[in-house]
Amino acid sequence: MSSGKPVDPTRAAESNLCWILGVTAAFHGLALILVGLRVYIRLAIVRSFGKDDAMIVMSALCALLGGMVTYIVAALHGLGCHADTIPKEYYKEYLKMTFIQAIVSTIGAHVIGDLHVVREF
Repeated sequence: MSSGKPVDPTRAAESNLCWILGVTAAFHGLALILVGLRVYIRLAIVRSFGKDDAMIVMSALCALLGGMVTYIVAALHGLGCHADTIPKEYYKEYLKMTFIQAIVSTIGAHVIGDLHVVREF
């Protein structure tokens, strides 16, 4: 959040955005490929799509929406930059995206945790 003090231009130009988005995209891509392979195997080869498969798809969608999409939107509002170099109006939107990301990712994690319950019954 930029204040009245002048910010060092070198510090303001620093960003870890490429690193953050690259690592996040790589792991989300790997997870989506694995979920896609599981769904393909269950539908095409085993011909049995159960509740646990549906829950894994729901969890993958939560990861995609809660992880990648919110990170991309947050990138437009200061993700990867020093907090004191981000304008206040951008910082508010950035905080909103990180809040949404935390909630949706938590829902996805709980869906995965509930798989153990579904498999027991």
